[in-house]
Order: sequence, then C-alpha cells, then structure tokens
Amino acid sequence: MSENRHRNPNQRAWRRFRRNRGAGVALVLLVGVTALILLWPLFNSPRLASVLPKAMTHSPNAISDAQFAPPGWAHWFGTDVHGRDLLSRVCYGARV
Repeated sequence: MSENRHRNPNQRAWRRFRRNRGAGVALVLLVGVTALILLWPLFNSPRLASVLPKAMTHSPNAISDAQFAPPGWAHWFGTDVHGRDLLSRVCYGARV
C-alpha cells in the first residue's frame, strides 16, 4: 500500500486499467474498428480489391438493382432503396 501512495493518479489509473482484462479487450476492439474505418477508402484500390472479399470493395455511392437486399456474402449489412451497400456507407460516414 505504501508504494501505491507514491504514484500519481494517472499511474494508479493506468495500473488499474492494465489489470482489467475486459478493458484491454475493449481497447483492442476500439483500435481495430478505428483502423478499419480510417483504412476503408484504401480497400477500393485495384491491388487490394483483388485480395479482399467482394463485400469490402463496394463504393458507397454505386447504385445497383439490388434494392433492399438482405445481409449476405455480397452485402454484409444489406443495401438501401437505391441498391447502395450499407457497410461501405457506414464506414465512410463514421469517418466524418
């Protein structure tokens, strides 16, 4: 307990955070989602598009005939009234 008194509040908070396994998992997920959102525009490049699943390469403004398509392999979140892929629109919108 005496060694804990000599730490400033930030050091004590960091120590509690490191001991909390749920907080560590949440931090990893938050960093992963943030990286995915920031890197999403790169997925439309031809080099990466050939390697990635088709659902990750849709343009957010591309209109198709697949109106209100349910979630599936081609559109993980489904499509809207204009046939636009909702996953790509969510990722582009999250950047704002």
